[in-house]
Amino acid sequence: MRVKIVGTKEAEAIAWGSVKAFMVLLMIWLVLPPIAQGVAARASSRGSGNATTLPGRIRAAKILHVTVDFSARAVSVAVKAGDRVEAGQLLAVLESPEVSDRLENAQRRFQLAEQRLHAPNQGVSKLLWQEQHRNSLLRKQEAQTRIDEYSIAAAQSSVDRAEKELAAMTKMVQQRLATAQELESARRQFEIEQANFANAKNSLVRLKQELSAADSQLKMVLIQKDNSDSTVNPSARLDYEDARTAMEAAARQHAALRVVAPQAGTIVAMSVEAGAIAGGWAPLFQISDLNNLQVEVPVTARVAQMIRTGSRVRIVIPGDPPREMEAQVGDLQLVPDQLELSHVVRIPIASNGGSSILVGMECAVEFPHGGPA
Repeated sequence: MRVKIVGTKEAEAIAWGSVKAFMVLLMIWLVLPPIAQGVAARASSRGSGNATTLPGRIRAAKILHVTVDFSARAVSVAVKAGDRVEAGQLLAVLESPEVSDRLENAQRRFQLAEQRLHAPNQGVSKLLWQEQHRNSLLRKQEAQTRIDEYSIAAAQSSVDRAEKELAAMTKMVQQRLATAQELESARRQFEIEQANFANAKNSLVRLKQELSAADSQLKMVLIQKDNSDSTVNPSARLDYEDARTAMEAAARQHAALRVVAPQAGTIVAMSVEAGAIAGGWAPLFQISDLNNLQVEVPVTARVAQMIRTGSRVRIVIPGDPPREMEAQVGDLQLVPDQLELSHVVRIPIASNGGSSILVGMECAVEFPHGGPA
């Protein structure tokens, strides 16, 4: 047997080659496990059946706000939050001396206008004109006083404050310093303040309209002073129509002192209590049909592109045991929310009158499409 004698240089080359091969094998062993783990994680994120599961929240599909366009004291409240009511059922009784006086003055003015319209061919008597002038002047003064005392600054400040709080809460949620429930509460408060501000602006517009109508009526009465021929006095007809319109508006306000349910449903929120001042801005009652609910799911723009109205989804509602149901996408908000920067998918569901599905509950929604963005 021959034995090959290896030189020193050849031995060093063989040894160095062995070291390099060992280092390569070591690097492969260290790198392959993370790569495999990443592939497995991506496969898991796609879900079985090429579906994406996202969190959602159950809300009432439609909430009706019961409001009045004036402030009044609540004499009595006949319901409480959570009560089931029928259409036309009495909810509360309000009291407002201002509304009652306005109706009385409107009725008196209408009676005078009616007398003048059907008067014989003779001019408006001096006493009748004086009464019309006094009522018109008083009406304008009252309208001016109401608009001088009214301000929407408080409502504007509340909206600005709620908007800042919502923006701050959104940042805190992104930084994991606040919960989704706290963010939801801030968003609901912002929506309430927006509704209050809109009601305040509407009330201001109504007060301005009342002042304009009162001013026009006063000018008309002043013009009538020198008009003695009732057969050539078309203002009598205009005065009658204007008085009738004002009386009907005052009668509607007076009737609104008895607050009734405009439709059947459940009282989900209320801002009125006996003895307190109510109305003006905030809704007195919020009524919803809890048999018709919807699930709202915030999604990214990429996921929103994959969702179509009418697509079937699977909803899992927590419970013991959890409840599963099939549903269809009813609406997709194409414009993202300016604060949360997400699109909202709305999925109608039916509670069938049961108590296992409640407004505000969280759930999981499985969309049968590719993974999320």
